[in-house]
Amino acid sequence: MKSFVVLLLACNIPIVLSLLTPAEVAKKVGDSFIRNADHFIFWGYGGAIVVDGLYRANITFGIDYASQLTSHLNAFTTNPAAYGYKLLHGEHIAFGGAVGDSLGLFPIAYLRRYETTNESNPDDLLIAKKVADQYILGWPKRLADGTFSRDASWSGESDGNHSILWIDDMYMGLTLLARLSIYEANQSRAEQVLKQQLTFSGHLQDESDGIFYHGYNDLDGHNSCCKWGRGNGWAFMSHVEALEMKMSKTSQNYKETLKIFQRQAAGLAKYQAPNDGRFHQVVNETTTFLETSATAMFLTSFIRGVMNNWLPYDDYKSVIENAWAGLVSTVQANGTVTGICDGTGIQANVADYERRPTSYLSSAGGGAGAVLYAAADMEKFRVYEMERERERERKANINV
Repeated sequence: MKSFVVLLLACNIPIVLSLLTPAEVAKKVGDSFIRNADHFIFWGYGGAIVVDGLYRANITFGIDYASQLTSHLNAFTTNPAAYGYKLLHGEHIAFGGAVGDSLGLFPIAYLRRYETTNESNPDDLLIAKKVADQYILGWPKRLADGTFSRDASWSGESDGNHSILWIDDMYMGLTLLARLSIYEANQSRAEQVLKQQLTFSGHLQDESDGIFYHGYNDLDGHNSCCKWGRGNGWAFMSHVEALEMKMSKTSQNYKETLKIFQRQAAGLAKYQAPNDGRFHQVVNETTTFLETSATAMFLTSFIRGVMNNWLPYDDYKSVIENAWAGLVSTVQANGTVTGICDGTGIQANVADYERRPTSYLSSAGGGAGAVLYAAADMEKFRVYEMERERERERKANINV
């Protein structure tokens, strides 16, 4: 802790007398999600990462949310109006407006439960596979190059034949495919994920700084105005999900995805707030407010990048520690988290992003669950650092 405090002081980051541990953050935030389950546990992209995050808190820290999560997941399969029930009973579900935000991401919760309960409920895997194969790989709205697209544009831009890309869909539309690819060692699904990584990035990543625009209109070749923080978080986490499909690491598309990830990491690190450790609502607009969910998403991705040797430890150690300090500062005594932007469409200017509200109870429609991802990965990072130190000492003793 002493060296960490020195680092924070050197970076002009305000410190508190007792920085919460990752386990304490996970317990406070997770308990708050459970207490406010009507707001945070629902079939949608925000509910997906809350539930998945609660399972990760269980796995990493032994915090037992299993019975509450089982109750909610079972309700989605027994209520005839719910997606889970419709999927298990072969009922038609309309595709909707986006590949992952309403239907496509939430089954990661069922896949997580299936893996953590010794495959006790085959319906969990069935839900995940049916959504992946029918509603994600079968997604009908695409650009000519196959990239998952939408109709919803932004002010001043018109849509033509599903010509709009949202950065959000990199995570919401690809994560389930990536995780199933790993679970089933399915190279075909993996290649679909990697191809989408490259085409999305080709349209949305600014090669001058590595950061992603929120949107792109293929009709006229325009990017939207801004490099939204949480949008970049969705993309950053999506790269990690793709790169963890290690059975594909010899393919050229995998190698290109790694370069995209590394380019984005370097760009994001430059915009970390020096006196807080968090990142801004619009990443490269330092006058916009400091946004917590983007910080959590960047943090979990930086950590996994370092621990997988995709990013150099020495370059990102301070980025990680400062982001953690900034994130912890947003966690209140009752487990609520401040500074999370509500869900948002593609906006026309910086001022519109700056005006987005940050009310806690509506933040599940955004990225609140990523705080649990960050806590779980920060705990792993601490273990990783201890192992590095032990290895350094071992080598030093050998050379004496």
